[in-house]
Amino acid sequence: MIPARRDEHSAEAGAIVDAIQRLRANPEVLAAARTDLAAALDRLGLTGTPRQAIAATLTLRPEAILVYGSSMFWSI
Repeated sequence: MIPARRDEHSAEAGAIVDAIQRLRANPEVLAAARTDLAAALDRLGLTGTPRQAIAATLTLRPEAILVYGSSMFWSI
């Protein structure tokens, strides 16, 4: 049972990382998330835990996705 849970967690982590990369590469989706978060999450095809994680990230600090690696990112 543990390996199956590990695979599930790995898939969820991969979906979160993929969504962040897609947001960084597509500022239009990030801008759309500011006005219609649900539609932006649907456009990214997110469900379950990855959807909740990205929704929380966008709600709390939408600019953090674009400044990954900067001093501002590390101060969060």
